[in-house]
Amino acid sequence: MRPFTSVHFQYKTLLKSILLLLFFPLLSAGTAQAQTDEKRKVEEQLLSKARENIEKFRKGDISMIVTDSMGKPLRNVKLHITQQTQDFLFGNLSEEMFSPRLSPDEVKKFQDGFKALFNFTELTIKWAPYEKQQGKPEWQAFQRKLDWCMENGITPKGHTIGWTNMSGTPRWLLKLPYDKATELYKARIWNLVGGFKDQVKIWDVVNEPVTTVPWEIALKDSVFGPSLIDEGTRYNTTGITLEQIVPWVEKSYKWAHEADDNGDFIINEFYIIAKPDVRQKFYDLIAELQKRRTPVTGIGIQAHEPREMWFSPLEIVATFDKFKDLGLPLHITEFIPQSSGKPITGGWREGLWTEEAQAEFAEQFYT
Repeated sequence: MRPFTSVHFQYKTLLKSILLLLFFPLLSAGTAQAQTDEKRKVEEQLLSKARENIEKFRKGDISMIVTDSMGKPLRNVKLHITQQTQDFLFGNLSEEMFSPRLSPDEVKKFQDGFKALFNFTELTIKWAPYEKQQGKPEWQAFQRKLDWCMENGITPKGHTIGWTNMSGTPRWLLKLPYDKATELYKARIWNLVGGFKDQVKIWDVVNEPVTTVPWEIALKDSVFGPSLIDEGTRYNTTGITLEQIVPWVEKSYKWAHEADDNGDFIINEFYIIAKPDVRQKFYDLIAELQKRRTPVTGIGIQAHEPREMWFSPLEIVATFDKFKDLGLPLHITEFIPQSSGKPITGGWREGLWTEEAQAEFAEQFYT
């Protein structure tokens, strides 16, 4: 993430000046407007630097020699060049285009629009919907989606193998002894990563490892009696330490690497931009995994929580600066700018999520 290096020392000074403004709630209307102007100035400074870096780091020069049929170089030839592909992965969800609710015309419109914009997609393999009944994974549906990707030059990513959210631990799994459930989890990794390795190389191996409970705790839940589990318990990580998180995450990546030693294995987490404490815990987890030579090959930064927050560009840069020190590619995942009409939260911008706000936020974040 070299483009952000030169900004690293600027945003701390800028953040200090903004925080001074935020600590005085009884500001006059004029001062409040000045605060907004100051934020706009910060945004423009960061965006200006980003645009310079796009020219410097994201573009390159090429030389082309045009020859005749005998190999003799030609001069003053007029060329028209159309770029067909790119290596940068730019994608979106595509699950809905396979929905039986869509008419054939709607499917075609969806597919044509998708191919015109994107070269990458995330396909869900969350355990609960993927294997509703034990031993009966819906691999055929997954294969149909992969076939479409292969036919249309779309790079797929499997999301997600390990996740202690309710979607990642089927109810039937929680009826089994811990050792048996863990054996099935390992088999799931082998079946997916190994079985589809000729078609899928990129996987979210573990999702939300520091914001959901570790595997051992999730497997203590019961689907029986009055202690019926609910979604909220899976996100109650108060008091949970890295020492509790690391073992199952480490095993997950090592099992994935055993299944495909040429796979691209992402670790994905949310609240990274919005909450510095979660950012630090996620960073510490990856640093510890690297010490243990765990085959994590990329960092997934979810950019959609809280859903109504306009992320401070200072925190965006701070996030990228921090994680670039780990030396792994950064994947921006689950970015969902909205035009819902809901109030904008987070304190950086005010107003409502209109189409205009959606467009500006998306452009700012992508830049």
